[in-house]
Amino acid sequence: MSQTSGWHAHCWSLGCWLEDAWRRGSLAGRVLAVFSRSAYVETPAGDLYCLGRPELGEGPLQLLVAPLPDGWNWELVFRPGEQVQAVRAGLRLEGAADRLTVEFDAFRVWSPRWVRPPSPAAWPELVRRLPGIRAAVTAGGPAPVLAGAGGLHPVIPRLIDRYATADLPGAVEAATGLIGLGPGLTPAGDDFLAGFMAVLHWLGSDPAFSRGVMARAAGATGRISLGHLKPAAAGLLSARAHRFLQASVVPGRPPLEEALSDLARVGHTSGLDTALGIWAGLAAAAAARGYGSGDSDAVAP
Repeated sequence: MSQTSGWHAHCWSLGCWLEDAWRRGSLAGRVLAVFSRSAYVETPAGDLYCLGRPELGEGPLQLLVAPLPDGWNWELVFRPGEQVQAVRAGLRLEGAADRLTVEFDAFRVWSPRWVRPPSPAAWPELVRRLPGIRAAVTAGGPAPVLAGAGGLHPVIPRLIDRYATADLPGAVEAATGLIGLGPGLTPAGDDFLAGFMAVLHWLGSDPAFSRGVMARAAGATGRISLGHLKPAAAGLLSARAHRFLQASVVPGRPPLEEALSDLARVGHTSGLDTALGIWAGLAAAAAARGYGSGDSDAVAP
C-alpha cells in the first residue's frame, strides 16, 4: 500500500481497561512515546494505552492491531507528539512519515482468565510451594536492584512483614521505597508492586494498601509506568503475568517453568520483576492469614 493512502489495519484485541474509553469514543489523543515494537498514546483525560502487533501480548492497556507488514517498526512511522484522531472507522494516526487507520469492525475484548483463590484447605500446600516459586523466579534473573547476589532488596521482606501484621501505614511506607526504583520504561520496583497489588486485589484484600501506594506513586514515577500501575491496583496484569499467577496457584496448569519462561520475555527484566511481586504478594497474603510466608528470610525479623 502506498504512503499516499497510508496503512489500514484492524483492532485485533482491546484490553479490558480500555473498553469504556472505546465505548465513549475517547481513544483519540497524542503519541506519548514510540518504540520499535509499540507506541504509547495519551488521551486528553490522561489515560494511556499501548499500540502494538498481536505478538506483543495481550494486557489491560493493549490495543493490538493486525495485519501490519513484517518488520513493522513504530519508530520509523510515528513520533512523539503526533496526533491520534477519532474517525468513523476507528482511529487514525497521522505521522510525518505515514498514516495508519485502525478499524474497529471485529475484535475481542481481552480480560484475564481468573483462577479461583485458594480455599483455606489449599493455603498450606501453596505455602509449601512458595520457596520453590521464589527460587525459580530469582534464578531467572530479575533486576539486580530487587534480587541480587546478596538476596532480596531489604524493603521486600519489610513490606511482607508489615502487610502480614496489618501495619498498613508501615506497609505503604515500605512500598514507597520501591516506587520508581530502577531504570527503564517501567522501573523494576514498579513492576514488582504491580504484581504485589494485583495478587492482593485477586484475593479480595482491603484496597486501602493499593490506594495508599497509588497516592504515593503519583508524581513519583514515569507516566507510562504509572499507567500500568493503575490497572494492576485493580487486579489487572498482562496475560502472561496472569498465566504465571495461575501456574503458581494451580500446579501444572500450566507448568510453572513454562509460564515463567513466557513472562520472562517481557522487557529486559520487567516480566521477572512482576513475577517476584506475585510471589511476594502470595507470601504476604499467606502470612497475613496465619499460614506463614513459606520462607524463613522472606519476612523481616
